[in-house]
Amino acid sequence: LRACKEIFASSVCVCHTRTPLPPAARPPLRRRASFMNFGSEFTYTPGRGEEGDIIEVDADQLATPLAQQASAPVPTAAPPGGLFSFGSLLSQRRPPPAPPAPVRRNGGRGGASQQQQQRAAYRRRVDTNVLSVNLGSLGGEVAVQTGEPQLCRNCGACLSSVSSLQAFKEDGIVLGYDWNCEFCGTYTRLELDEGELPVPEAKAVDFVIEPAPCASAEGTAAAAEAAQGPGAAGMVVFVLDVSGSMCVTTEVPGKVALRGDRTSSLTRLREAGDDQNQYLPGERRDATYISRLQAVQAAVNAQIEDMSARGLKTPVALVTFAGEVTIYGDGAGAPTKVAGDRLCNLEELQRLGREAGGGICGVDESASRLKDTLFAIEESGPTALGPAVAVALGMAHGKPGAKIVLCTDGLANVGLGALDELPDGPSEARTAVEAFYEGLGETAMSQGAVVDVVSIRGDDCDLENLGTLCEVTGGSVTRVDPLGLQENFAGILQNPVLATNVHVKLLLHAGLQFRLDESIFEEQRQGPGDVEERRAASSAAAVPAGGLSVFSKVVGNATADTELSFEYTVKDEAQIQALGLQSLEHLPFQVQIEYTRLDGMKCMRVLSETRRLTRNRATAERHAKLSVLSSHVTQQTAKLAHAGDYTSARANSRAFQAVLQRCVTNSAKPTAAGRTFEAWNADMEELDEQLMANEALEGGEFLAQAADGAAAPQSTASMSRMRKASRSKNDAFSSMLYSKKQTPARKYAAMEEEEEEEEQ
Repeated sequence: LRACKEIFASSVCVCHTRTPLPPAARPPLRRRASFMNFGSEFTYTPGRGEEGDIIEVDADQLATPLAQQASAPVPTAAPPGGLFSFGSLLSQRRPPPAPPAPVRRNGGRGGASQQQQQRAAYRRRVDTNVLSVNLGSLGGEVAVQTGEPQLCRNCGACLSSVSSLQAFKEDGIVLGYDWNCEFCGTYTRLELDEGELPVPEAKAVDFVIEPAPCASAEGTAAAAEAAQGPGAAGMVVFVLDVSGSMCVTTEVPGKVALRGDRTSSLTRLREAGDDQNQYLPGERRDATYISRLQAVQAAVNAQIEDMSARGLKTPVALVTFAGEVTIYGDGAGAPTKVAGDRLCNLEELQRLGREAGGGICGVDESASRLKDTLFAIEESGPTALGPAVAVALGMAHGKPGAKIVLCTDGLANVGLGALDELPDGPSEARTAVEAFYEGLGETAMSQGAVVDVVSIRGDDCDLENLGTLCEVTGGSVTRVDPLGLQENFAGILQNPVLATNVHVKLLLHAGLQFRLDESIFEEQRQGPGDVEERRAASSAAAVPAGGLSVFSKVVGNATADTELSFEYTVKDEAQIQALGLQSLEHLPFQVQIEYTRLDGMKCMRVLSETRRLTRNRATAERHAKLSVLSSHVTQQTAKLAHAGDYTSARANSRAFQAVLQRCVTNSAKPTAAGRTFEAWNADMEELDEQLMANEALEGGEFLAQAADGAAAPQSTASMSRMRKASRSKNDAFSSMLYSKKQTPARKYAAMEEEEEEEEQ
């Protein structure tokens, strides 16, 4: 009750009583900047003739909830390659209904044959060979390397502190340096000045590729704001739903005075003799009913006052949408209303946004006006969500690091991006709407803007499609109760944009190769076309150069929470012998990050480290870092599920569960490792339960379709589209997947570091 009064009382500045941030919004507990994190202090390389750790997940395990998995699967023979390979197992007992669909997806052939009763076994190579790249480290300062990057002409590796140089001299004068690339062994003679030599023992260095343009005053201001700490950004645009459904109320115990409450204005309607206290039978008399809009107003007000109190000069703008879009800007002038046919004209909407965003002043000057404008808003009408986002993107144009915070409680149903009349299942209309939101997300990413979506629980708003805006731009998708909005908004602004136009290139030693999420997933239900499509995608993802595995990824925007993780493995024995890998004690790893700072400067950050080798699996697991492994598996499993492969996602979590259990048992710090494992297991159990429920539901739907003579989806692509359409009506499931796909290692690392502090 006291917390509610502090949040909503009109007589008290909401931000002055600082509510503790939830764990997801707290700054990470870091002793030092962490650039590359590994699943173990050692790279595990199976001994000669060994196949490594292969986990087999059979149909019985898939039919049993993750929470009831009693023991780790027994390692078996190695698969031919890829993330998973599948063998055929004849189940000894009929599993529960989940997942029944794979058995019956060849529908139209009559009853279930013996071949149809066979289930696929998922065989997965699992170990601690995981590498995580923390792009949040781009916000920290590192050594600046003089000169241009010196790249290996064969593999593209950059000369670094882990490289070995031999001076080439004549008559005692150094004429150059000989470099045998530590990744592929290619010889290069370099002509370097003394200042161009690698910075000794530096794990991270920056090369300045292009200086900041002098005319980029806005970018320079954005960079200066970012340096002021959490909450600073190039610009913040609050895009708020004020449709009729925002008047729905939540009961809060006690009498709370709310700023903007218009109830008192209705007292003049009472006449002499009217009962002053009219209540329905059973209605509480000691409660206040707070509408969704009032909760949003209080949350936004708290952030405005917080930024203003800290003296930030961040431009803050306000846009609302109902049956029309209203552009308030910073509250200095008359609002601009956009209605009618203009709600269906993307170019016009963005033009209006650019015009309105040109004169937005800093929140240190506009706070009072913004708050007055905010509390004068009233709810009414339908939901022109798509047009409002388009306007906000126009306002953020030319302002790198901008944050667009979209808050809504219902389906878009007016203008561009309307979602209310989409037919069930895949359709051309649904594809067009998906393309619209993907296009908005790509526009935002190209501008260096991040879109965060906040959905208010109560009504679904199709987070499956709206979440595309966030995923493309590096934003977050959250679904909260009205009274939790303040903490959520604070968490969003605590995660500022650090860099734009981010491109990541990861290089492994020639004896290693990537295990990619896009590997082939073969199952009885898949046709040859699906297999070939996956094989082509997997081959294109990892490009070998001179025996070296290289992976490139366009990230776009990097925030403090942006992390990427990868699995790697040792190549086959013949290649290992050809490379002489058995004689090595350390292997190098390198990440090259090309990015643009908020002031417009283009840089390349080079991260270089080495890892010791071990052929003892127990050694690698004893020195495992469970926070890195847990984060990787959570993200990977959610990605598989979001791509529509629910069964492979569940097999993935079961395979890693066995390895993580062993890591806890063998850990040098079992208490901290146990806490991390419990947290990860709880996350996975939640997701696994949802996936099993959806597969069971689909099984019933397929049976109903077969009874009506309709064909069920038979290809991977059609199944993925069908499941995506189904999630459009399940915001709880969509928000769970989006959230778990972004699970940072710091979520689990905080537990390990707290344990270390307790020991100290």
